Amino acid sequence: PFKYDVFTEDNYLDVAINDGDQITALATYGDRIVQFKNNAVYIINISKDLEFIEDEQQGAGVGWQAAVATTPLGVIWINDNGCYLYNGDSIAQLQVGKISPTDWSSNIDSSTPKSIIGYDTIRQQLIVLWDVTSSGAGEAYIFDAQTGSWYETDDILADDRSINCTNMVNARGEKLLIGGNAAVDDINFLDDRASGTTATVDFKTKVFDFGNTETKKNLLEVAVVYKYGNAALDVNISADYAAVVEAGSGSEGLLSTGAGPNLTEIDTSGQSDFQGKKTFQVQIEGTSDELFELHSITLTYRDLGVH
Repeated sequence: PFKYDVFTEDNYLDVAINDGDQITALATYGDRIVQFKNNAVYIINISKDLEFIEDEQQGAGVGWQAAVATTPLGVIWINDNGCYLYNGDSIAQLQVGKISPTDWSSNIDSSTPKSIIGYDTIRQQLIVLWDVTSSGAGEAYIFDAQTGSWYETDDILADDRSINCTNMVNARGEKLLIGGNAAVDDINFLDDRASGTTATVDFKTKVFDFGNTETKKNLLEVAVVYKYGNAALDVNISADYAAVVEAGSGSEGLLSTGAGPNLTEIDTSGQSDFQGKKTFQVQIEGTSDELFELHSITLTYRDLGVH
């Protein structure tokens, strides 16, 4: 009591020694230490008198500390294989089934670590910013912890990144901060888009087979519930993995600009592109208001059965 912490000479734990790798980052969550190397991650249990390695996962290592963030969900980190979450019990990958391995690995660098992450506790969003040492307007993946969804943006930073950025940190008021960008002494924080601004969006659902991949169906209607639409926000459909076709006659986009919620129902019963097909994928594409919210997409279909 009333003394500084000390580290005794005989109080240590050897973790995967002589493996030709080095420790690149450390994190803690509860009574676990998460030790990262370039190629692997180790979960060390320190809840007992004697520490021990509880779990090991190869291929889940990181290149540097900026690729690791401690969040209310657990410890989250990224490498060119994926985005990992350790919640105190197990390790899971958050991008599986939502971002293709090809797209992820082409964006998240593997040879020289550049990608950094941060967690915004106000919006409950994880920011994965990649290639922070090259010019560009701020390309990033954003993971929403409330919905489990991902989306990609190319303008999360205001200027070309001619000046290297720091790692992200949570400061007073829980703001997520990053240093650098236009100048080395700049301080940037995550904020909502300015009122009245618009952006180009391209949203795609998963491929729907309605529980049976072999039966043919006629798509009769698409109903979308949303807020703050735009005259240039269209609803497109891809049937059986073919090229997308605009739903309806071309004038039934998400046009209602009010707070709603607004309902747009698009009759597709007369469109041959959506008749006698096995699968459907919905795309919402075009110009979006900064307040746009997508609440639901409902597909009405007739199952033709197997003949």
